[in-house]
Amino acid sequence: MISITTYEISIICPRVIAQRTFLSAKLKMEPEFIKEVVISDDDYLALNIEGLGYEASERIAELTAPLAKEDVCVLIHQVV
Repeated sequence: MISITTYEISIICPRVIAQRTFLSAKLKMEPEFIKEVVISDDDYLALNIEGLGYEASERIAELTAPLAKEDVCVLIHQVV
């Protein structure tokens, strides 16, 4: 999954793929940019929530509210 904002590009993929694909590219970058590329050691969980409009939004809110209370970052990606 790829998420693009004004400030960053986040790519969520298996760690093995990230290390194999992006580590070599990172090492070829100019030194001042190398620190900007981070391959996280953290594990992530992907949830697929199906539904239409308000129904899906309500389910997402129910599932993520407890995480938000614990300061867990949630990346929501909508497929249209």
